[in-house]
Amino acid sequence: MRPEMLKEVPENLGTQTKPTVIDWDGDGYLDLIVTGRLHGDINHFNYYTLGACYPQSQPYCKLGSCNHKTAQCECYSGVEGSECSRCSQFHFKDLETCKACPGYNTLEGTCSRRGVCEDDADARSSSQESNKSKYQVLTSFGSGQCKCLAPFHGDGCHEGECPSGQFLQANAEVPNISDWYRNWDACMPCESGRYKIFVGNAPCELCEAGRYQQFMGQTDCLACPAGRSSQPGAAECYVCPYAGTHSSPGSATCDPCPDGFVASENHSTCVRCGHGSRPNTNRTECIRCDEGYIAVAGSHSA
Repeated sequence: MRPEMLKEVPENLGTQTKPTVIDWDGDGYLDLIVTGRLHGDINHFNYYTLGACYPQSQPYCKLGSCNHKTAQCECYSGVEGSECSRCSQFHFKDLETCKACPGYNTLEGTCSRRGVCEDDADARSSSQESNKSKYQVLTSFGSGQCKCLAPFHGDGCHEGECPSGQFLQANAEVPNISDWYRNWDACMPCESGRYKIFVGNAPCELCEAGRYQQFMGQTDCLACPAGRSSQPGAAECYVCPYAGTHSSPGSATCDPCPDGFVASENHSTCVRCGHGSRPNTNRTECIRCDEGYIAVAGSHSA
């Protein structure tokens, strides 16, 4: 028996005691059983377990320290396990330490919220999935590198820009969402009514008044045809809503036809009424002047 095994045992057990070393609890480690008279008192049965901290050197409490009161290992940051022998989520083994993945526990987020870190926990999970035996995989090491969503790359997925027609969206809905990676920043297509010409992570622009875009992920907006108009950010153009109004291609508004004119059927232009006719009240058609009246071409009344 090594001296370290007796650190929690009283120095003087008396002369009428019998120590026995045995794996009493079946955990694979030897325990100390002391029976007999302790300090002349009545018969005792005392049980001493080694705990997780024995011995106080490798391979136990590998990346942590021993709490002698609880006989448990207290792991360093990023380390887990009863013996502090493996790196926890978002950490990877580097020599004799567990290092954090790029961006972990920062405002920027692990892998800039643009990728997944190949940490030791991920490596253990992958090894377990490919393991054909029924034994649990206890040790497997990740690279600590980030697997980035396209088009991002580099250490921590810092580099890369969204292509034209797309913008960088926070809390994006992507297939990669998991319990460990809930929040993602990803390139998403511009919504209808918006466009983006240049490469970059900036937001998409609204289509200007008089223009529209019905599809997503576009780099430009289209001019409204004659007889239609639109407000900023329109996905489609609307027909001039009022009688006697018209618009030219790309117009933001529909304007009334001038006196003596009526709007064409598709509101694309204004048509002058001829001699002897005038616009009706809504300026939708030319009507003959009342008996006894004449109209000069282009006049509003007769």
